[in-house]
Amino acid sequence: MSASAPALGLDTPDPVSKLRDEIAQLHPPQNACERMLITRIAQSWHRLQRAYEVERRYFEGHDSVEIVSTKLDEFKLTTDNLRSGIY
Repeated sequence: MSASAPALGLDTPDPVSKLRDEIAQLHPPQNACERMLITRIAQSWHRLQRAYEVERRYFEGHDSVEIVSTKLDEFKLTTDNLRSGIY
């Protein structure tokens, strides 16, 4: 979670938990392994959505050709930070 992300209150459901619960309701897990997989699916989906948002914000202020030709290292650093959980 970044410093600018709002803190979740006690009455605010975690988006990953909410998605996990929705998936489990639609596709009830039959065992612990399936429960684990549903959790991983929800976590992965949430991370993917965050990645799309960071990428969208990055490209809003930059020309994609310019990024590839002159700022590729900067773009890689941005995506590496996302992967490591900085954003």
